[in-house]
Amino acid sequence: MIRSLAQTRALVVASILASAGTVLAAPTLVAPIPDQAVLKNAPESNIPLATRFVDQGVSVVRFTIVVNAVSRTVDVALLDVAKPITTNNFKAYMNAGRFNNTIIHRSAVYSANPLIPFVLQGGGFTTPTGNNVPPGSVQTFPQIQNEPGISNRRGTVAMAKVGGLPNSATSQWFFNMNNDNATTPGFALLDTQNGGFTVFGRVIGNGMSILDSIIVFDTLDLSTFYGNSALDDIPVPGYVGGPTIRPTDFVNVTTVAPVPNAANRGVTFTVVSSNPNIVGASIVNDALRLSYVPGVFGSAFITVTATSADTTTTTDTLTATIRCSVVDIADDQGTPLPSSSVNNGITEGDYNAFFGGFFEALSYCDIADDAGNPTPPGAPNVPNNGVTEGDYNCFFSRFFEGCV
Repeated sequence: MIRSLAQTRALVVASILASAGTVLAAPTLVAPIPDQAVLKNAPESNIPLATRFVDQGVSVVRFTIVVNAVSRTVDVALLDVAKPITTNNFKAYMNAGRFNNTIIHRSAVYSANPLIPFVLQGGGFTTPTGNNVPPGSVQTFPQIQNEPGISNRRGTVAMAKVGGLPNSATSQWFFNMNNDNATTPGFALLDTQNGGFTVFGRVIGNGMSILDSIIVFDTLDLSTFYGNSALDDIPVPGYVGGPTIRPTDFVNVTTVAPVPNAANRGVTFTVVSSNPNIVGASIVNDALRLSYVPGVFGSAFITVTATSADTTTTTDTLTATIRCSVVDIADDQGTPLPSSSVNNGITEGDYNAFFGGFFEALSYCDIADDAGNPTPPGAPNVPNNGVTEGDYNCFFSRFFEGCV
């Protein structure tokens, strides 16, 4: 018989132990982010980051998933360096085509109302070949050594195994749908039980939004119908009721295939500005966005952190400066330029304007009094008293005249 478990889905609680000695590979900075210098009131800058970091510790595979005749893709960064036994095992199944034309055979939740998701599981059963035909079993390779050590947080991918047998993983995997899966009391405690399910990948891009749309579908207990106790919690988004179960009723994984030239995929970015009152910084679509506060000038250190799918990090720091035409202060005729002008490089006019301001008082080094007031040219009874703080004040006030 067909029995719906949409409101009372049962769980099998399983977990993972953290292990010491996990090898990780941080992203590599291949193209440092250049320092930025702009004029006051400049528009924001956008600097793409994806190609500046390469993560040789991961490779990317793509799950093509069909739901109700609509095909969508979920990309996963495999933790090749951190979990070599498990990722090599997964790739062996992928390269043999054994994940093609399979189904998501388990959709488990902690609660149906309100919905508190647990896992989506696949890799164990093939798509039925006809109406009411049972799913076939994926042909398996030998069991593999467990490799725990990375936490079962939302968005990670882990290997399924037999309860009480830590080294029993073969073909089945699951997507962790909840941060509480890892260590939260009262939940599955997947980081502390039975030797652990090895986390070997992480969903990247918009893949989690697709998985979130799948976990909400009703499930059926088809264990009696198909004579297989493992098929008691199957998501069936296409099922319309009645005695017939069609191949198109399931969540079908049509292909799992490598994504070539994706060494920079799976890297996420965060950024901090040392002085957001001068230069603000944010990450938008894997690009560094610098926002220059209007009406001010100065510098800020911008630190970008690239985080691998295996949680290792690499940083790069640049200097972002809002300046007041420090070198391009005049046109070619020596006429001072407003601070909003486009910098056309150092020209003869810049030198003329600079030295014209410096020697405006017709005195070699004593151009102002101690308060910074310019000394009138040829003023009587004003002896040269050498270079003082007032001279520096006068000089820099003229030099940066466009900034005040």
